[in-house]
Amino acid sequence: MELVPYLSDSTDTATEKIRVRIRQNALLAKIACKCIRQKDVALTVYKTIYLSHSTPGGFLANERWVAHELAHVRQFMTYGYIRFLVMYLAESLRKGYFQNKWEAEARAQEEKTDILQEFYFEYQL
Repeated sequence: MELVPYLSDSTDTATEKIRVRIRQNALLAKIACKCIRQKDVALTVYKTIYLSHSTPGGFLANERWVAHELAHVRQFMTYGYIRFLVMYLAESLRKGYFQNKWEAEARAQEEKTDILQEFYFEYQL
């Protein structure tokens, strides 16, 4: 996995892999922590992963967690930003977070860490 700062000069990486941004200490992720009663959360919105308490390096060291969040990136890319948000939120309201089919699909992808090769990661300095 490659971790580069925002606005990096790494042009050859950008043409081969999909860019995913990582935002550390994000309010959105901290709110999610309280909602699902977890100590540490990564929340993915399209191609940005918001971290509540982890550092980008700590997050990327956990390949299962990264693969899970990248499954959400793929879901956003497959269904589109608005459509996937609506489907995800509707499923969460009907079944709750842990029974949400989109979360189940992402959990099923956690062992498939080959997905990590398709992406590179930018973080904000």
